[in-house]
Amino acid sequence: MIDYVYIYDSFVKGKLHPFYNYMYPGLIRYASRLLGDKLSYMAEDCVQDSVLSTYAHRDKLKTMDRWRSWLLVSIRNRANEISRKASYAEAYENNHNEDLIEEDISLAIVEQEVFNEIQAAVEQLPDLYKELFILSFEKGLRNAEIADKMCVAEITIKKRKARLLEMLRQKLSDKAFILVLMTLCLQ
Repeated sequence: MIDYVYIYDSFVKGKLHPFYNYMYPGLIRYASRLLGDKLSYMAEDCVQDSVLSTYAHRDKLKTMDRWRSWLLVSIRNRANEISRKASYAEAYENNHNEDLIEEDISLAIVEQEVFNEIQAAVEQLPDLYKELFILSFEKGLRNAEIADKMCVAEITIKKRKARLLEMLRQKLSDKAFILVLMTLCLQ
């Protein structure tokens, strides 16, 4: 049988070992029952929060019965709070999931259209500029690396890139050109 008086006296004095040795496992089971199967993984957090709250108010809990009641009510309230938040989160997820899927599909379609437009514009470029586009945008090489590969000066690559961007600006929609510029800025 658990000696609650001894545990209470120790708890009030700041000695938590008797509490954790004798009461804590039962409080975890109590919180697990309150939370149910879906949320039972939160039982330990629930009890820990309640223990902290009880410990902070231990000087106001003058009797063992008040202390024990405070602890149990605190666990119940915390478990209710966790359950309520979980149900709100589930309701939010259920209501917004379909909208998010539809937005994801729409975004994927737009992205694919933009990439197709860029690919078609690159195919129309002269070979020199196609190679520059591939090295710069697809492979992500820096100007100096491209200059080494193409056996030209780095300033020549900068000028060719400016010309490449001008050619793409004429062929691409605003959305597609902005994507090309963003890719250039990320390098």
